[in-house]
Amino acid sequence: FATVSPSSLSFLDTPVGVTSSATTAGSNQITITNSGSAELLISTIVTTGDFTKSDGCGSSIAAGASCTVSVTFTPTAVGNRYGTLTINDNASGSPHVVQLAGNGLPAPLVTLAPTSLTFAEQPVNTTSSRTQRGSNQRKLMHPCVHGCHAKLKRGEGHTRRELVPSEGVEP
Repeated sequence: FATVSPSSLSFLDTPVGVTSSATTAGSNQITITNSGSAELLISTIVTTGDFTKSDGCGSSIAAGASCTVSVTFTPTAVGNRYGTLTINDNASGSPHVVQLAGNGLPAPLVTLAPTSLTFAEQPVNTTSSRTQRGSNQRKLMHPCVHGCHAKLKRGEGHTRRELVPSEGVEP
């Protein structure tokens, strides 16, 4: 006899293309328990929709033992997204189906290249800058860098990020 818990997972709102494991219940894990007296043989564990799984269940669960399946949500479109996690095994009631749901939000409006900037060692209270190009600077968030402050200056088709150390190398 196999039990699967919970019977459904609802994921928090997630931007399109972003992978999330955050659920309304606080956990993205599903537990499969073999409450029978014989080995539970698992033939497949599969997901549908915008959901993927990872598990350490293997092909069997010993009597009285359990395993967990972690599910993540990566919406491919805006709006309500639905799927299932289906466990096929040799227990009565197979297949066991867990309902999955999430909501896709519009993708972030900013893409930056490069994705990281490296600043050379800089004396305290002096300015160093790098240019970072993006597709839309209207939604650009001000960075928070430990031990310094940064300024963003918008220009035509680019954003200039200036880093001013507030501690570190003295001039």
